[in-house]
Amino acid sequence: MAKKGFMSKCGKWTPIVVFFGAFAAVFAAIVVPYAFIWALNELFGLHIVFTFYTWLAAVILIVLVMPKGRFMPKGK
Repeated sequence: MAKKGFMSKCGKWTPIVVFFGAFAAVFAAIVVPYAFIWALNELFGLHIVFTFYTWLAAVILIVLVMPKGRFMPKGK
């Protein structure tokens, strides 16, 4: 029998779970690109200025290198 996850325990998506997930996604979409730019500036001394366009470029780079699917080994 397969393992059951969170949804099988509560039976439905509660509003607080949906709100928390949406908040986490929006927070990550805003903060992660700035952290990426900051890390590049600190590691390599690039002096990249924080603007909307550098944030947008970081979002595009992150989306391009993000894995597209799950790794499912055969036989398991």
